[in-house]
Formats: sequence, C-alpha cells, structure tokens
Amino acid sequence: MNKVCRWIITLATVFCALMASAQEANDVKVKKEKTVKLYGEVYDSFTKAKVRAKITVMTADSTVIREDSTRFYGMDSDFNITVPKRDGKYIFKLESDDYETTFYDYELKTSGRKQWYDVPRILMKRKANDIFKDV
Repeated sequence: MNKVCRWIITLATVFCALMASAQEANDVKVKKEKTVKLYGEVYDSFTKAKVRAKITVMTADSTVIREDSTRFYGMDSDFNITVPKRDGKYIFKLESDDYETTFYDYELKTSGRKQWYDVPRILMKRKANDIFKDV
C-alpha cells in the first residue's frame, strides 16, 4: 500500500508541474511588431493631375507586404500604407488603366519614435496612344 501511495503522489506531483508549465506558456505575451505609416502622392508626370492607382508595396526581394490604392482628397491623390518598423528597402509598384506600370524604390530609415514617413511624390507616365499605329 505504501508503494501505491508514493506512486499516486509522484503522479499527482508530475501532473501539477505539467499544468503549471502549461499555464506559464499561456501567460507569455506575444510581442506585436511595431509598425510605421508611409505617406505618398501619385500624379501624372506631364499634367501633374491626380492619378487613381493600385499600389503594391514589396520588400527588396519582391515579397508583397501590402496592397492599397490612392485616395482623392480635394486636389491630392495620396496613399498611406503601414509597414513593419525596421530599416529596409521597399519597392512600390503602381498600376493604373491609362498609365504604364511604375516601380519606385524607397529606402526606409527609421528613427526614434517617429510613426510616419513621407515617400517622395511618384509620377506616372501615360501609355503610348495607339491611334496612329497603322499610319
């Protein structure tokens, strides 16, 4: 009977230790990665008119991070995209129906507590007009 009691006590102790370690694993908080916003504007390269474009943000190795589109506010055509807060090179791919697909390289250098960064104005060229193709 003495061996059975020791066995039960040992088993209960192991069970309690496992439950305590499982509880500690649940208490560990997953750190959320910090992010920053990139703000930019998209315009026609000739007329400087605002352009509605689909924007894809990729890392330097062409891994897609985010997709968004420009928004119109008065005379502006701008975007804001959230990316991880770490230094790195990004590629902006801009697509619009009447414009050539445009790629823009951007290097993000984070500093301190700054939460947003300006991307220089991106200009898109109109597609070549094919009305004189057969002439």
